[in-house]
Amino acid sequence: YDLNCDIYLSTWKKSYRDSVSLKKISEHDVTEEMITNYIKPKNFVLLDEKSYSFKNEVNKIERCIVHWDKCMEMINNSGIKYDYIMLHRIDSYTHPIDSKIFYNFN
Repeated sequence: YDLNCDIYLSTWKKSYRDSVSLKKISEHDVTEEMITNYIKPKNFVLLDEKSYSFKNEVNKIERCIVHWDKCMEMINNSGIKYDYIMLHRIDSYTHPIDSKIFYNFN
């Protein structure tokens, strides 16, 4: 499915996987190549999660808001006027994107 769009991406410099059954958490660095080998973003940023303080460590929405804010900052700084902007977690979308879900800014 080919969608003519620009991708702006914000993620953490470290990624974690946990296993309840093994009671183990694994951590690995996120690199530029881990992103650009699969997608070609217009711009992206790798953030240090430890440089942020979150009020609610259980609720992950605060972390999402940080990334949404960074993406909107990159979009605004690009100087490009977009017809549609869609914010979502890139790891949670598994189907082709239907253009009807975009908001029209015109």
